Amino acid sequence: MARLADGAAGGSAARVAGRGRARVERSGRGQSERGARGAGADAVVVIPPISAEGDRPAPPHPRPAAGRAGAAWLASLVGLVILAFLLYRADRRALLDLLVTFGWAGTLCMVLLRILPVATSAEGWAVVLRALAVPATWRSLFWPRLVGDYVNILLPVAHVGGEVARGLMVIARGAPRAAVTASILVDMTFALLALVAFVLIALALLAGLGREADWWLLAVAVVAACFILGVFYLLQRRGAGLLLGLSARLFGGEAAALHQGWAECERLLSTLYRDRRVVLRASGWRLLAWFAGALEIGVAVFWITDFPGWAAILAMEGVAQIFRNAGFAIPAALGAQEAGYVVGARLVGLPAEVGLALAVIKRARDLLIGVPVLCLWQWRWLRRWRPGGGGGGTTA
Repeated sequence: MARLADGAAGGSAARVAGRGRARVERSGRGQSERGARGAGADAVVVIPPISAEGDRPAPPHPRPAAGRAGAAWLASLVGLVILAFLLYRADRRALLDLLVTFGWAGTLCMVLLRILPVATSAEGWAVVLRALAVPATWRSLFWPRLVGDYVNILLPVAHVGGEVARGLMVIARGAPRAAVTASILVDMTFALLALVAFVLIALALLAGLGREADWWLLAVAVVAACFILGVFYLLQRRGAGLLLGLSARLFGGEAAALHQGWAECERLLSTLYRDRRVVLRASGWRLLAWFAGALEIGVAVFWITDFPGWAAILAMEGVAQIFRNAGFAIPAALGAQEAGYVVGARLVGLPAEVGLALAVIKRARDLLIGVPVLCLWQWRWLRRWRPGGGGGGTTA
């Protein structure tokens, strides 16, 4: 036994010594390379961490590549071209008159109405979290939901960064990573499912009222929404880790926290999709959120022009949201949102200028809400990380 113990100790000592020699050799090389910069200077050598597999350095955290920045700029350019084309084709004097008619009073009304879709979306997410035994209410999720929405709306994050942000905010409160990740993926799926139902309801209402419409445009919109929904669902069921891996590459180490424990997350996804009660309740709340968003547009249309009826409003909002989701790669959906409202307005017999005015009104509303929200979020985040500021959390 003594010989075995001595042998084990000797082997451990040899391994430690071997690693020590490797470190000294690397350090020596670093110092010799720095010797030409000045004799007697103390060289600071940073040695890469040793991986569990041996002396090979562990790979560094992924950093955003220049190619992704170039792609974002290219997508922004495409959006600007679309927006410029729409403005060129529109009657700009009529557009300005519509915006003046709406004014600050209408914009303030839009700001207040924004509470409804955010609150109903938060309750839909809370339904999913409660099904995973995570305590949640719409009140507790209202702030993460609001921050996530405006990260997606205002920042060039391909509609992924907002989901990462709201997930990290809930994880920082002590919720399990796997449960939060699964809840976000399911919540996004239910939002797309509710959008398809929303457009189909609008289609049925238009047909029932005998309204004149470009039905082929609505059909294309429904097919596009179904395609987006199907792709997103298949990514989850056939290796949704790709989604989280992409977010980790795009947004660095914090997003990588959501990528941990993917096997447990897949198990939770299967459990949630098999629970029909959760599917119906969460999808129902997300459907209410789409209707609440249509209420905002209905008020704006009523304010600036002749009201075409709620069926037309639902159809216009559904088409606009499909365009916005399809343009996820364009930062802030610039041009995609405007094109969606123009197509939606023409679909229900309204001038293109009305659609452009609605898009501009929503942009103004989003800036009035989103800029203070994101500034407050960042201030709280920095205060959490500041020494002595109650740090230790991931985000605020």
